[in-house]
Amino acid sequence: MSDLVTQNVEGQIDISPLAIARLASHAVDLYIIIEYGTRISTVASSVINAVRFYVEKATGLAVMQIHVHVQGVHVSEDPKVNN
Repeated sequence: MSDLVTQNVEGQIDISPLAIARLASHAVDLYIIIEYGTRISTVASSVINAVRFYVEKATGLAVMQIHVHVQGVHVSEDPKVNN
């Protein structure tokens, strides 16, 4: 995570005041890798809803835009295939 957004020991996300100011003027860009076989649109929609909820709850600001960028697809190795 960046200096503006950190994760504490309990797993909660802390957002600095500077990050809040940037949220007010910029869109949120998320870069994710999804598991092969999952629906990209379903994952993106779920991520958008979760991020919007938690950012608005943490900051009290309305999030105008959230962009989800799929950076790649993860393919799990099936142990049965290698035998």
